[in-house]
Amino acid sequence: MEPSSRKIVTSALDYALTVATILAAAAVLWTLGEKFVRGNAPEIVGPGAPIELPGVNWDKTATSLVLVLQADCPYCTASVPFYRDLIAANASGATQFIAVFPHAVSVGREVLKSHGLDIQTVSQANLRSLGISGTPTLLLVNQQGVVKRTWIGQLSAVREDDVFSELRIKRLARSGAQKGGQVSNLIPSPDQVRALKSGIPIIDSRPRADFQRAHIEGSLNIPLDELEARLIHELPDGATALLYCQFCPECAVVVDSGEGQSLCEASMKLIGQLGASSLQVIESGIDSLEAAGVGVNRRH
Repeated sequence: MEPSSRKIVTSALDYALTVATILAAAAVLWTLGEKFVRGNAPEIVGPGAPIELPGVNWDKTATSLVLVLQADCPYCTASVPFYRDLIAANASGATQFIAVFPHAVSVGREVLKSHGLDIQTVSQANLRSLGISGTPTLLLVNQQGVVKRTWIGQLSAVREDDVFSELRIKRLARSGAQKGGQVSNLIPSPDQVRALKSGIPIIDSRPRADFQRAHIEGSLNIPLDELEARLIHELPDGATALLYCQFCPECAVVVDSGEGQSLCEASMKLIGQLGASSLQVIESGIDSLEAAGVGVNRRH
């Protein structure tokens, strides 16, 4: 081979090697960047996942309801009346109630006592190691210690009814929730209205077309299929957030059947996994929110 030809081949090989090295370095940097941005958070616990808690015997009852709470969680406090209703309806003791806190057990017991919640089994655990991204979170667990259902955040009346249905107990004092095609007419609670006016970040996960027609003033539209890409940049890590995902008839069918995951549930889980520490879902229709005094922007 002529010297000039050898030089050309050598240059081409050097160029290819340089390009390959750059691409490999870029891949490593991308991976490190993803870990830096997202952290090493565990997967959100969900149906089918085993769970272990110190001092808890899952064999005690056919099902156990785990309430994951924190002392300084506003949505935990707002959910106390619902938890009281659950405990009252479970008078037979068919379901074991377990409270889990990231704090010492003594602190957890004080929190329960201050709210009048009669839960005897209290456990301390690292929430992130359990795959719990935010509070409150409810876990329905079977005798084998396997999670059957999860509910994240402060629940609407419809989702509260879903918990009662899963536990096969009857609520002694109903909140007047409606199901099926009427869920968009749910009246927001005073606490929800105050939260919507408080300046807490509001994430609207509905499709863009629905958001453009009408949306809550100041809300940020991040459709479900864009949450993972955008939320880590647009919501501070560990923030308290409100999720607006108007509970539609399609979601009601999923909840009523007990199969699959509604869009609201999928959005809540993903937002929790991406860094929010406390979540509340708002499922009332835009008209109901506006009638309650919540600012609404409409396309004219």
